[in-house]
Amino acid sequence: MLGANAWDIPRFVAEGWADLGITGRDILAETGVRVRELAALPFGHCRLVLALPAEGAAARLEGVRAGIRLATSHPRLTRRLLRERGLAATVVELHGAVEAAPAAGLADGIVDLVATGRTLRENRLRPVAELFDSQAVLIGPDPPREFGARLERDLVAAARAFGLRFVSARVPPGVGPLALPTAGRENWVGVSLVALANAPGVLGFSAAVPAEELDRCVEMLERGGAQEILVLPVDRVFR
Repeated sequence: MLGANAWDIPRFVAEGWADLGITGRDILAETGVRVRELAALPFGHCRLVLALPAEGAAARLEGVRAGIRLATSHPRLTRRLLRERGLAATVVELHGAVEAAPAAGLADGIVDLVATGRTLRENRLRPVAELFDSQAVLIGPDPPREFGARLERDLVAAARAFGLRFVSARVPPGVGPLALPTAGRENWVGVSLVALANAPGVLGFSAAVPAEELDRCVEMLERGGAQEILVLPVDRVFR
């Protein structure tokens, strides 16, 4: 296992120095290195935003003047995103202390990653537009290499299992099928409701459910008369 700067990991994977890697989706877009995004991971969530000094800042991207100078550590991605939105701007590349650029007179505004927005507020900046959503991602080589295929399969399966809870229950005779609304359970995995061969009339329910939807799932089962409701952690999800 190799520890490395997140900005170098796509290159390490692409050039064969590592079989797999974890980096940010914004870094993939910025570097343009040819790798495969294998799975999104449930951490590192942030947004690339255009922010201007709070006093006199435009309320929307459409109000930002053409030719504005914007400091960023993501110049390639920023140019592409602004071009797609029809805004002509001068991009000033900085590495570190991007939020201080307007106060120092280096730029009129910034394009930077934001998680909570605290640093923007501390520097008296106001977000005007969200340009890109990012999070940690598992990446592999393109094309895939045979040596890392088993590790890739296991890590992708583990990534899919993050935040899931396995729920099973027995639905007694006479209750009928559970009401399983399709809306709101798009992220449930392996949902099944089947007759149990060793218990005539009894139905067996099972599903892997995101942790934040666990209470809703259990309440649904209880309303349906389910018994022996089990909740277990999920280690891996293979497809």
